[in-house]
Amino acid sequence: MKARRRGPYSKRPWWFIDSPDRPPRPAPGRVPGSVQHCDYSDERARLAALGWHVGTIFAALEWPEFWDEEHHHARLRELPLERFLIDTDDGWVLRRAQTLRGRVQIEIEERYGQSLLSRLLSRPRWLATSSNYLLARECVRVVPHHAGGGDRTRTIRRLSSELAEHDPSFFDLRVRIHSSPGRREVDDTRAWIAAGPTGLSREHLPLARALLDELDRLLSPSGRFERLEQCREALAQHGGIPELDPLLLELPALDPIALLERMASVLRCCRTLVCTSEHGPRNVLLLSLSLQAEEIARIAAQEASSDHALSRGLLLAQCEPMVTAGYGAGWLSAGEMQAILGPVHALRSDASARTEDYLSAARGLERAGLWAAGAVRHAFAEPLVRYTALEPKAGRFVDELLRSSILLPLAHVAQRLVCDARRHRGQPHVVAGHEVSGLVGLSPGVATGRLRLLGEHDLHPARVSADEIVVLPRTVADLHPVAGLLSCDEGNVLSHLHLLARERGIPSACVPRTQLRHLEPLEGKAVWLAVSDEGQVVLADPQTLPHGVREGIEVAGSIRRVESGPGLAPVPDLTFTEPLSLAQVDPESGLRVVGRKTVNLAALARICPRSVPEAIALPFGMFVAQVAASDDMFMTRLEQLVREHRSGRLASHHFYDELEQLGRQLGRLGLAPSMQDAIAASLRRAFGEPGSYGVFVRSDTGYEDRPGCTGAGLNTTVPHAVGLEAIAAAIVEVWASPFRRRAAAWRSHAPPRASALVSAVLIMRTVPSDKSGVLVTTDMFTGDPGLTVATSWGVGGGVLGEAAETLRLRADGSDLLVSEAQAAFGREIAADGGTRWSPAAMGPVLTAKERTVLRELAAQLQRELPPSLVGEGALDVEFGFCNEQLMLFQVRSLRPSVGRGARGWIERLQLRSPAGPARIDLRCSPHEDA
Repeated sequence: MKARRRGPYSKRPWWFIDSPDRPPRPAPGRVPGSVQHCDYSDERARLAALGWHVGTIFAALEWPEFWDEEHHHARLRELPLERFLIDTDDGWVLRRAQTLRGRVQIEIEERYGQSLLSRLLSRPRWLATSSNYLLARECVRVVPHHAGGGDRTRTIRRLSSELAEHDPSFFDLRVRIHSSPGRREVDDTRAWIAAGPTGLSREHLPLARALLDELDRLLSPSGRFERLEQCREALAQHGGIPELDPLLLELPALDPIALLERMASVLRCCRTLVCTSEHGPRNVLLLSLSLQAEEIARIAAQEASSDHALSRGLLLAQCEPMVTAGYGAGWLSAGEMQAILGPVHALRSDASARTEDYLSAARGLERAGLWAAGAVRHAFAEPLVRYTALEPKAGRFVDELLRSSILLPLAHVAQRLVCDARRHRGQPHVVAGHEVSGLVGLSPGVATGRLRLLGEHDLHPARVSADEIVVLPRTVADLHPVAGLLSCDEGNVLSHLHLLARERGIPSACVPRTQLRHLEPLEGKAVWLAVSDEGQVVLADPQTLPHGVREGIEVAGSIRRVESGPGLAPVPDLTFTEPLSLAQVDPESGLRVVGRKTVNLAALARICPRSVPEAIALPFGMFVAQVAASDDMFMTRLEQLVREHRSGRLASHHFYDELEQLGRQLGRLGLAPSMQDAIAASLRRAFGEPGSYGVFVRSDTGYEDRPGCTGAGLNTTVPHAVGLEAIAAAIVEVWASPFRRRAAAWRSHAPPRASALVSAVLIMRTVPSDKSGVLVTTDMFTGDPGLTVATSWGVGGGVLGEAAETLRLRADGSDLLVSEAQAAFGREIAADGGTRWSPAAMGPVLTAKERTVLRELAAQLQRELPPSLVGEGALDVEFGFCNEQLMLFQVRSLRPSVGRGARGWIERLQLRSPAGPARIDLRCSPHEDA
């Protein structure tokens, strides 16, 4: 298509256009009432059938296809990505077809686009959802329509047509100007005039200059003010908007700060009006006005903040209208805006501030960019993945969208403030000698390894080595152990991956994509990564480390790997070969019969009997009986492998290969008939008749869920198995999962004896949770008293690294938002078994009442659980809410990370400067007392 003269099109038939609400009908040529536009080619039809509707002609786009609610508005969400590629890739599939005469008639495109947008924007309930508002606003940006007034646009079309008639060499430019004039068309017109067109007489040169003047005015700052005025006049034809009109008066006379504040108010007002009105045509005008207002606000913000002599207080004050504008433009939700502005407002009236409060306010401003990027990924989820697979340039869509938004100047100011605050605390982030901002330390630790930047195509599955420090484009669940971990999205700190990293002392952090330029030159080279308890991140070339420090770090790393392994579990009692109910699990001797997961759940059921679903356990003895019935040499071979590995005669990678082979062999075994009968009888007693219920089948080895070893996510959980056959297959799959290479690799720091791979199984009745997540009984970001909670919509939330709602429920009763839920999909129970993905809302998940319930639960568990379960660390609880009823699925102990020595190494490298005064003078600039 890029190479073809017609691109994605074939012939150019004529069509009857009866009504914007009816599809066009073929016409027998150029007859009254007909218009011309291209038809799609067969190649385009095949591509569209696969999900890429390229080369969109709006006169051929019917409302049901445009709206397509059944497929989660897939077609609607494609349009901005298609337009992005056309604008940034020299026309993309229209590369040679942009100047194809008769491709479209722009007047008809605008007529149809206006009709489609008016219908779309007449749905206030749909628009009130933050991601839908963002999507609708981007559609107004890219769908042709009458954007209020239009006299200058008509003049430009007339002048360009006249020019092309006098000089045919201007024809291709004329077609582009008629379709979508931009800065590129202005530059090309100027170059065309400067080149001295051959077919243009001297008397027609003023025509060309007049066209250039009109284009300049259309796209200049004064042109933006003019378009705002045109929108205001057009809105007056719909009755006017009293609360908006005064905000649009005398704008050119305002100074940058006043203009920024005025445009922030305009943007917020537009969002409120659009989300509460069914007046589609008026809402199209409001969003057209909103797009112009954001561009004016962005330029004003850049001018206002460019003075490096501005005080900290003035910079904080300027951020307030930027954040408000970010909300009005749809990049931030109302909750995110409030969470960012709260700490800023607390400093507004004071001449000085505590360093901690200043840093908290600055980091909140810094998070706006991360949150906005998550909002874009949520709004364009599947099309973004699909278009990036087809055309890798589409992967830049999120970044490019935000770079042209009000969040760009906000990010620049936030970076200055955060670097200033961290400098005062003596904790700057340092990457390859550059002091940077935007990083978030997630798991403390130190590591040396080869830096590797992974692309999206490297993640399925991620092929990584234990000696690598990897940079992931997003958090993934199924990752093998690495030396260090950097992710371009924060995911959530309570995901299985981050808990495993924390347990192993693997340093992990979130790094914004904007800072990848500092990492790219280091790819493939050895680097040193340190993340401190306080979240300071340092990445350096090991050769630059002072003499003796590198050797000390390597020794410390070896000690860390040895000390991070827990002691051995009790030797299993294999005489129990019948299923057990939770009531039959003895708190004292249970760990010899089943794993810690079942013992903990039984303790939880005694404390909160209404919140724990019915469950049965298959003891260790049933596993051994199963393999003995099928292969009496299985355990012998397993014990021999473990002995050889522990003695050093069998290298780790060979050990993992052999284990995986044993696991595949185990997975091919069916349940012995007598065992299947015993399990079926126990299931019937616990849950009822087969097919009337579903169960989650979970692994429960003697190795995992003990103090010092979470084992989080290492072994398989089969969700919602329905029917005896499915449950039997799930049991065998779970038995085999500890033998998988990834599970064995994460256990490599404490080579187990054979009995550590003997698995019990926990079978728990399915709970169709509306929302679910993970609660930890400490503030994971500071180590202070409080709770950290990550929650997502649906079942199994918060554990796979998805962008969950993350909250810090502090000891003083206040709540602090870390991030709202931004995962585009959640898992729900499928009626016939398993789970399925369904669209998930962006924004808050837990209600105030549910947060109170979780606080009360945490207090009760810390008070009543046995000390042997609680251990020396915090508790990690997996929970769900089903019709507002709290349900509990797991509890385990988390000990403090073994990577907490990173701070000392950073200090030894003199990368931690002495902390400044306890209070910071907000009347000074960030540079005055640096």
